Amino acid sequence: MLILLQALIQLLLQILKGMVAPFVISVLGAAVVAGFLWLATFPWKRNIETVVVTWLMAGLVSALAYSIVIYVAPVLKGTLLMFLSAVVMGAFPFFFLRGRAPSNKQFRWWVLYIAWLYVWFTLLIGWRYGFGGLVFITVPAFIVAFGMAFIMAGKVLPFPDPVIFKGEN
Repeated sequence: MLILLQALIQLLLQILKGMVAPFVISVLGAAVVAGFLWLATFPWKRNIETVVVTWLMAGLVSALAYSIVIYVAPVLKGTLLMFLSAVVMGAFPFFFLRGRAPSNKQFRWWVLYIAWLYVWFTLLIGWRYGFGGLVFITVPAFIVAFGMAFIMAGKVLPFPDPVIFKGEN
């Protein structure tokens, strides 16, 4: 029984070790997407919370899938597999497990999924080239994305329909 418990603990430690990098990327990405929404004048706190929770849930699912795959087949370990797990497993929370919906019924989750893919792609490319890659590839890509968030704010991101007051003056 003790040997079985020790083997189970080793298995859990290996899975958690594999989850560290993808989950760190997910947390950083959640901060970035919250910044995207804040800069794009998306002031509804509840909606930003919903998006960040969905983002972190997608990151947890992706990290878990990646760590299980590299535990089963360690040869597959790498940034390409990490990105593919983010593409496939990240789609589920964004499109199927949204949880609480934002106040606008036509919330465009595909925009956030595109941002999800962009954040993972730039972070993994920067990660592949080390600290210099993070500084000279990822950070400029995020600065460009923050600038584009201002441009896209009025065209793509959803805003609640204005409620017109029809009472007496």
